Amino acid sequence: MACFNHERVVRAIANCAIPIITGIGHERDEPLADLAADKRARTPTAAAVQAVPILADLYFEHKQRMVNLANAVRAIFQTE
Repeated sequence: MACFNHERVVRAIANCAIPIITGIGHERDEPLADLAADKRARTPTAAAVQAVPILADLYFEHKQRMVNLANAVRAIFQTE
């Protein structure tokens, strides 16, 4: 756990342009890297769950976009 309290690690996380999710250790552990991260999870598994979207949600959003696109195209052709 000590490596996650190292100043270089904490600064790298804090300065990273890409959002960082940490899940270091377990619930009772709180290294400085967790405090510098954009999002913190209690465990590595919980961090993975936060990082990966639910496939069913992605599929629903995709279907909604397809419906919206079809409606927009239909509206354009109806006005002509």
